[in-house]
Amino acid sequence: MVQTKEQLKEYQKKYREKNKEKLKEYSLQYRKKNLNKIREKDKEYRKENYEKEKEKRKEYNKERRQTPGYKERMRNYQKEKRLNDPEHQIKAKVKNNMNRAFRRYTKTGKVQSSSKYGLDLKAIFQKLTPIPKSSEPLHIDHIRPLVSFKLEDDNGTINLKELKKAFAPENHQWLTAKENLSKGAKW
Repeated sequence: MVQTKEQLKEYQKKYREKNKEKLKEYSLQYRKKNLNKIREKDKEYRKENYEKEKEKRKEYNKERRQTPGYKERMRNYQKEKRLNDPEHQIKAKVKNNMNRAFRRYTKTGKVQSSSKYGLDLKAIFQKLTPIPKSSEPLHIDHIRPLVSFKLEDDNGTINLKELKKAFAPENHQWLTAKENLSKGAKW
């Protein structure tokens, strides 16, 4: 018979070690049966502890970025993803276009993510698929050039209406690099 807390802890530890496989199987079965219940609890926990979890993620990411070779691994990962995943490739190109537009045509530069501005990268991807087979390199072209939009109001804030028009899926098309560069800011 277990008499103290320390003895109880020791007994439980030994039991877990002895029955590792049995407990693992039980855990998997429980998760299968109660998946919705578990998800709901997790969702509730994240909502209640949002700030605490945010701080934990921030700390973790800070530590991770300081590990040796992190930048190189991330560069290789992104490169590999761009080469093998057409959706990621298109989204990356559109995000780069957006960042470049903010730097060129606004005083403040980009201040939020594309989703915060209400831009739908998935819709742009769907508009641009299927990707044409071409022997020449392709560019994602804005039918109406970005220079023709007034992305910033007089008071220095981002003009969301113009931004949404500029990055609407209907304003994107594929052009060969040669055609796109010769087109310039015309439409």
